Amino acid sequence: MLVALRLGKGCLSTAAGSPVAPARVVDPTGKYKCPLCKVQDTRDPEDPDWICCPMVNGGMICFGLCVEYQKVARADDFESHYDEHLMSELSERSGRGITELRATSVQHQIEVANEHKWRRAPTIVNSAVRGTL
Repeated sequence: MLVALRLGKGCLSTAAGSPVAPARVVDPTGKYKCPLCKVQDTRDPEDPDWICCPMVNGGMICFGLCVEYQKVARADDFESHYDEHLMSELSERSGRGITELRATSVQHQIEVANEHKWRRAPTIVNSAVRGTL
């Protein structure tokens, strides 16, 4: 059985220590909606993963949007990136600067990679070789 825990930074985590949790752990009632996309909710029968996001003070966001924010945060061509509006809109809603949000996202990506690199090393290497990383 998975159990959600609060971490020091306010992030939810599973008992295994992952910042990723299935919907039934985030909210078994199915009423929780992603605070960023406001569409994905925990009732989805596919039970997508939810990610603890420091850009929204440790709230859980849907996996799909997490990937979109990660891509734009790392973009060399940020100003002309097709998803730049995501950071601009979050900056307006949160009162945090775009540079701070991008740095927070990239730092979180580094932390997650460092936490999981040894547990998933063969998977990461195989993905890199296949070009799917």
